[in-house]
Amino acid sequence: MNQIYSLFSSASQSFSFTDSPSLNTKLTCFKCVDSFSVSELITKSNASSYQFDPAPTPLLKACPSVINTPVTTVINSCISSGSVPAALKTAAVTQILKKPELDPTSLSNYRPISHLPFLPKVMERLVASQLQTFLSDNAVYEPFQSGFRTHHSTEAALLRVVHDLLRSADSGSLNIVLLLDLSAAFDTVNHDVLISRLFSIGITDTALYSWTPTFLNLYFTPWADHS
Repeated sequence: MNQIYSLFSSASQSFSFTDSPSLNTKLTCFKCVDSFSVSELITKSNASSYQFDPAPTPLLKACPSVINTPVTTVINSCISSGSVPAALKTAAVTQILKKPELDPTSLSNYRPISHLPFLPKVMERLVASQLQTFLSDNAVYEPFQSGFRTHHSTEAALLRVVHDLLRSADSGSLNIVLLLDLSAAFDTVNHDVLISRLFSIGITDTALYSWTPTFLNLYFTPWADHS
């Protein structure tokens, strides 16, 4: 992991903001949401609760008409200001054994799982929906990306690979498949490179310089899950 971070620190110096994004359409800020969208998402959300939730999630889901207005106000305040309070970025981290047969006394055999409070998870999904709409409407997605896209899956990726292999084999070509699997892939994402990439595809101003760095800086608190 130290080698990865050292490579990123040197590589990130070659990533810098260009004078202007490559797209004519820009996402300068996320739009405030209406109470109906918030209520609908709360109703569909999972009812799990964690230690940083001020009230049990099932209770919040049971009385949407009471909490809908204040929750919408808090979310819109964060969206318009581009700032997320520290209390909404504090995640409880629990360690999950990667496989049942692994040695439970070795820390390397555990996978850390972070649990955000209910409200920031709702806000995260609302903002992510706007970001995904922007990427889709402007055809920013990589053509062959199957992960984290609506109506795409590993099945779609496999079908594409099999299709290309069969066509290549029919033409008499030699096929070589190179598969790359990154361990703890999300931990290897360099924030400077990510922000530079977002800028290059048209995400600017409050949506980039205020909201994104603020939300990337999460606070983690160890938490033992004895369930």
